[in-house]
Amino acid sequence: MPAIPPPGHKSHKNNLTVRSEAWRRLENIYQIDPMGFAQQILTWASHTIKDMPFKHEDPHMVERLSLGTRREDGLPDQLDHPMDTIDRLGAFLDTLPLMSAQRLFHILYPDTLLWRFQLHQGFDIDQTIFDYFLWTRTQRSDEEPQNRLVVAYQPPWILTQADFEEFVRCAPKLPPHVTPGHAYPPDLLSKHRVWAKLWDICVQNNTKWFVVTSWNVWAFGGFSDGWCSGIISDIWHLDEHTPSILECLTFWMASAMERKGSYRRPQVGCIDSSNPRRVNMPARLCDVLDQDLEAVIALTQIN
Repeated sequence: MPAIPPPGHKSHKNNLTVRSEAWRRLENIYQIDPMGFAQQILTWASHTIKDMPFKHEDPHMVERLSLGTRREDGLPDQLDHPMDTIDRLGAFLDTLPLMSAQRLFHILYPDTLLWRFQLHQGFDIDQTIFDYFLWTRTQRSDEEPQNRLVVAYQPPWILTQADFEEFVRCAPKLPPHVTPGHAYPPDLLSKHRVWAKLWDICVQNNTKWFVVTSWNVWAFGGFSDGWCSGIISDIWHLDEHTPSILECLTFWMASAMERKGSYRRPQVGCIDSSNPRRVNMPARLCDVLDQDLEAVIALTQIN
């Protein structure tokens, strides 16, 4: 595994390629009250997760509950292989917390059996340090995707706990595109680049809900209907017990699906009444590198 900076130190390696854009407006970032958040998760879990036996796996769905949340011996789950690349981090997330949350969600809400976590497909210029899963509905090839949640992840040697803490405490907002007295936009700080990347990905996939993790550390957030305000929880650790990460993740999935007793995003921020759910983002060269050669050539010839 690449060297992780000592506790309390940032990596200074989170070189996401996003930059300040006039069309990306994030004017308010609100913190979710940690105590209230935890209590709401526990209340939802007590009313939703029934205290009854059920099978840990479904041979027809190829799903299993694979993340032990409260082991009697108190020992953490051990990984069979080192988590030394972002691809392995994604594989661990897929087969452990995400598979467990998906299986549990299907048990709790049988009408969601067509929904599943799917790794982002396609080229992304930042994919060696940032990638994501989508909670999406299985569609025919001719149907528009239905996405409700982004689960973004970065390796812990890129997004250290110090970086993570700075990101979740990024309030009150992203800096303006061009500050007074300057002719050009400034370079974004690391914490701002993470927010900007999340904003772009959520807009591209038309979902207001997201999760961010570096495996041991997690946070849960979202955007307002007008995309001008963000919300974010405090950081949660993988070995949290009250509530557990599995409970937090499943609760956030329920919130994205607007299920009873789940979290409701505050009605804050600017809302474009004419089209509140769509933002037109200009195409960038890196967005079409693997899509359309003619489009790439056309972009390079724009003055």
